Amino acid sequence: MSTEAKIGAHWSRGGLVDAILAALEAAGLDPEKLAPEDLIPLEHLHGRGVDATRELLAVLSPGPDCYLLDIGSGIGGPARLAADLYGAKVTGIDLTQEFCDVTVMLSERVGLSGRVTIR
Repeated sequence: MSTEAKIGAHWSRGGLVDAILAALEAAGLDPEKLAPEDLIPLEHLHGRGVDATRELLAVLSPGPDCYLLDIGSGIGGPARLAADLYGAKVTGIDLTQEFCDVTVMLSERVGLSGRVTIR
């Protein structure tokens, strides 16, 4: 088994897009009419969550002419927050294709696909 396949087998769960859309609907949100802040409870899955992301972005204070790299971007929460709050252009990279697919889908749904790119 290749390294890529091992990573995918470890991190991917399959059906993540459907699970997120169902969670949004269960929270009373319309997945077709989302704002970036609607996703915050679902996507800042790191130590101290969105508070830590906001503090780091405040220190960086990126502007619309700034390009950021989000390494290990998961489903793209911090990347979208930087794009939404500061207008920064963000490239996220993640080893898991399923997470990349979710990032693209969510960024499109909140109107940030022009500012958030995933690889």
